[in-house]
Amino acid sequence: MAVSRHSELEVELPVVDPDQARLQQLGYRQELKRGLSVVSNFAFSFSLISVLTGVTTTYNTGLRYGGPASMTLGWLVVAAFNGCVALSMAEICSAYPTSGGLYYWSAKLAGKDRAPFASWITGCGLGPQASNFSLAQLIQVMIVLGTGGGNGGYLASKYVVLAIYGAILILLGLINSLPIQRLSWLGKLGVFWNTTGTH
Repeated sequence: MAVSRHSELEVELPVVDPDQARLQQLGYRQELKRGLSVVSNFAFSFSLISVLTGVTTTYNTGLRYGGPASMTLGWLVVAAFNGCVALSMAEICSAYPTSGGLYYWSAKLAGKDRAPFASWITGCGLGPQASNFSLAQLIQVMIVLGTGGGNGGYLASKYVVLAIYGAILILLGLINSLPIQRLSWLGKLGVFWNTTGTH
C-alpha cells in the first residue's frame, strides 16, 4: 500500500533537451524560423561554396606561381588542415548550439568589445570573395577579347579590375537584401547554372 501511495505522489519532471538547456543558459529560447525547404537550403550552400567556379578559377594562380606539385600537395595539406578546423568548429558548435553559427560563435569568443568586428570578418569569408574577384578577372578577359583580343584589345588596369570587383560586391549586397523567397529562387537558379551551364 505504501508503495502505491508513493507512486501516486511522484511527479514527472519534464525531460529537458541538453541543447535547449544550454540555450537557456545563453539567454535564448529554442526557436528557428525555417523559411527554406531542404532543396533551397542545399541550393544556398552549393551556390555559396561555388565549388565548380571557385576551384577552377583559382587554378591559374596556383599553376602559375607554384606548379603542379604545389597544387597536388597543397590539396592534401589544406585538406588535412581543413579537417582540423572542422573538428574545432564541431567542438565550438557543441558549446554554443545556436542558429547563428559562425557569426555568433566568433562574437562570443572575441568578447564584447570585438564581437561586431569578429562577426563581420567571419561573414566576409575568403571563399566567396575569391570567386567574386575571379569574376572580375573574367570580365576583364571578356573585355579584352571583345575589343580585339591580344592584338590591341583594351586590357583593364588592376585598378579597373578592383573597381569591377567593388561593383560586384555592391550588386551582391543588394541581391542579399531581397526577401527570402526571391533568394531561394536565385539559389536554385545558381545550382542549375553551376551544374548545367558550366558543361
